[in-house]
Amino acid sequence: MIGEGQRMSTKDCAIVSIAMMIWLSACEATPTDPKAVDAAPPIAQEMPAPALIFPALNVLDLKATETFYIYMLGTKVALRLGGERDAHQEVTLNFSGDLYASEPSLLLHYRSARTEPYVFDAFSRLAFRVKDVDAIVERIRTAGHKVLSEPRMIEGTGIKLAFVEDPNGARVEFIEGMATAEELKRTP
Repeated sequence: MIGEGQRMSTKDCAIVSIAMMIWLSACEATPTDPKAVDAAPPIAQEMPAPALIFPALNVLDLKATETFYIYMLGTKVALRLGGERDAHQEVTLNFSGDLYASEPSLLLHYRSARTEPYVFDAFSRLAFRVKDVDAIVERIRTAGHKVLSEPRMIEGTGIKLAFVEDPNGARVEFIEGMATAEELKRTP
């Protein structure tokens, strides 16, 4: 190491020069050929098309609401921000447990300072497509959660639906028998 006021030897200068040349040759130089400039990828990558990532649900009881979506619907925790003692916590749930999966997620947002229940007057509901509405409603009822509307068929559609309430008071809809995109294309 060279201290203040000391000079480098010729040998040290040569080593530093060689190291600088190696470093510079490893760096990307700006192309001088116009064809190379046109072929170079843009510096800023294009953003992907907009997509709904998650609705965020404000919750008064994070543990009960998280348990409802995990054990009643089968979601998995994809991300947890904050610990049990933190004043602000967020839990992101989806069915794969992969935060970067192409499926939508549900974010549960908790603030310990909040003591009044949330009112969902502008928030209509969360809807889930399920294979068996009757079975999931029975599982929810057995666990002691509120069933708002028993499973029923929508006339002429082949769709069965029901409504329940999660522990936080949010309205949750279950839909069975939704047509696939391919089936909708074939409908006259």
